[in-house]
Amino acid sequence: MFSSSRLSPSRRAVLGAGLSCLLAGCSGGPARRDGEEHRPCAAPAMSDPPLGRPSWPVTQPPGVFAGRPLAVGPALFVATDDAALTRYDARTGVRAWRCDKVHPGTSDSSPLPLVSAGGVVVCGFSPTVEQTVLVGVCAEHGQVLWRHSVPNPAHLLTVHEGKVLAPIGDGVLAIDAADGRVLWKSPLAQPKELAVTPDGASVIAVSSLRNTIAAYALHDGSVRWTHALPDASDVSAVLGPGQVSTIAFTWNEAFTDGVTDIVTYEARTGRRMWSRHFSSPGTTSMTVIGDRLLCHVGGALLALRTSTGETAWRLPILTPNVEPHFRRQGDAVLVSTNTMREGLLFSVDPVAGRILWRKETKPFSGLSIPVDGVVFVEAGTDDNAVVVAVDASTGDVLWSENAEEGAWIVVGEGAVYAVGDREIVGFEAATGIRL
Repeated sequence: MFSSSRLSPSRRAVLGAGLSCLLAGCSGGPARRDGEEHRPCAAPAMSDPPLGRPSWPVTQPPGVFAGRPLAVGPALFVATDDAALTRYDARTGVRAWRCDKVHPGTSDSSPLPLVSAGGVVVCGFSPTVEQTVLVGVCAEHGQVLWRHSVPNPAHLLTVHEGKVLAPIGDGVLAIDAADGRVLWKSPLAQPKELAVTPDGASVIAVSSLRNTIAAYALHDGSVRWTHALPDASDVSAVLGPGQVSTIAFTWNEAFTDGVTDIVTYEARTGRRMWSRHFSSPGTTSMTVIGDRLLCHVGGALLALRTSTGETAWRLPILTPNVEPHFRRQGDAVLVSTNTMREGLLFSVDPVAGRILWRKETKPFSGLSIPVDGVVFVEAGTDDNAVVVAVDASTGDVLWSENAEEGAWIVVGEGAVYAVGDREIVGFEAATGIRL
């Protein structure tokens, strides 16, 4: 999974910019262009419930909450599988607006994780396996501003300086978030991941279908460089300071053995810096902290030196075929793994390779980015879920509360939300008291 070592945890936790930026661009837009659907922003003609009355927990008939929600300042945006988008007051749970039929497709759509850019919330729905509809919605009023139907399902959307970057079936698409204009499109067979380099000059894309990595100029989509990756079952990449590292692994048919290749390139020029080959299978999880590239190979947490690829240390603490997830916390890294039987959470010193603490939990469905030194975990089953606040420095449990059902953990300003299929429960982040 793409990640950047320079992205602050608090900004990733709220999944967007501040509310002042979010609402700044809702005053209108240019006239409709040929081939595009665009509408100026105005208050929608819909019946809103009375404001001022606390509504927690939030329930949602008839649609099912789906896709990663978005918390921005005092607003919580949630998509549902009946192609609707709803904004709630993040403190009271009162519905501010609901935009029905964000796209005119059928119900039972699969929403993408929500992102924000300027005054626009961007969502995506896949009414069929061969189509994704990208939609820009006014964050203040809930009016649809623009729509784009793209071939083959897009995956995670990326936002940078007012551009929405979407990996679609036949390339990388850049859209102006404010008015929906297509800025450029660059060809690449079924890209699965996108990330913008820290200098904002390029977007890096990885295709597991063609085992290719490519860099495009962010301003016009022109190809800066491209490389073929080793043949593999799956590939992934991670950004570090001035470089991008790829991991490609292959399992045998019995999923008992395999190989892994890691290659690092200079992000600006594409120059190959170093490569490593391992006679053990890995997973797509990687992260960069300082001068360490952390990855999972052969059931071990492995740290490679980013400048040379040499092994700095190895910890045999992981399950070979279970993908870990990494969260940075200060000078440490949180490593989580999850199986049907249990969840494990480690804190590791990335320089020395020393385990700082270890916590066992029930299997968990949600894990937040650490915020103000606390990581939030939603553990248990759909009908017996709990939200647990863990001190990321010590592993101590600060509070634990029932959440009824589990799916997503979303962190906002001073609050944490457990978003299930049909219910949202809000808690005070510091105390666990229900909103």
